[in-house]
Amino acid sequence: MRHPYRLLALLIVIDLLVVILHYWFGGTIRFFHLDKEQNLASVYSGSLLLAGAVMSFGACIVLGKMGAFRDRVILLLLGLGLFYLAIDEMVVLHERIGLALNYRFGLTGYKGSAFNWVIYYTPAMIASVFVFWGVLRMLWMRECQLFIIALVGVFVLFFSLGAEALGGRMLQSKFYTTISVIEEFAEMVGESFLLVVIAWFFTRLFHEHYTRRPPSLFNEEHV
Repeated sequence: MRHPYRLLALLIVIDLLVVILHYWFGGTIRFFHLDKEQNLASVYSGSLLLAGAVMSFGACIVLGKMGAFRDRVILLLLGLGLFYLAIDEMVVLHERIGLALNYRFGLTGYKGSAFNWVIYYTPAMIASVFVFWGVLRMLWMRECQLFIIALVGVFVLFFSLGAEALGGRMLQSKFYTTISVIEEFAEMVGESFLLVVIAWFFTRLFHEHYTRRPPSLFNEEHV
């Protein structure tokens, strides 16, 4: 990838455009409202996550030809996680599961019936910390520049989770909509950072393997 920062800038501009469309048309067109499910932000975020999943699987396959077992496992888990999140964004699985479990166990919800998913998904969130740690460690050993970009992306994504949890406690507040917009924007920005990292990593890996150049970033000392 010759111009990763241009791609990142383009994605962030699109993130901002989604927010602008919310303020311009969200009041009259539900699809543009950021606090509604299955909206423009959901489709866009799902597309980013799906692209990241595909490239993670691709990088896993290429690494399989180079014998890097541990890194392959990390990329496989990352790809599976991103694929699930892509589907979740588009069909709102987390809130559906939260509502179903509330009904099954007779719970009233965490500050609102749909917000219990934050509690139910805690094990998955903890697991994601370990996966992201593995990804960051792999990038640190291979390319410091990618590590820094990925670290920013992970931080922004976890910030968005915190904002969503905070929003669940402020459903009746006049600041709820603002918090929801901040949460959605942070989620899109974090996904944009991670997509650029994955795309950059995959293209570098693919280029070095299939052009049979002498290994540099992906040599045996990092396996």
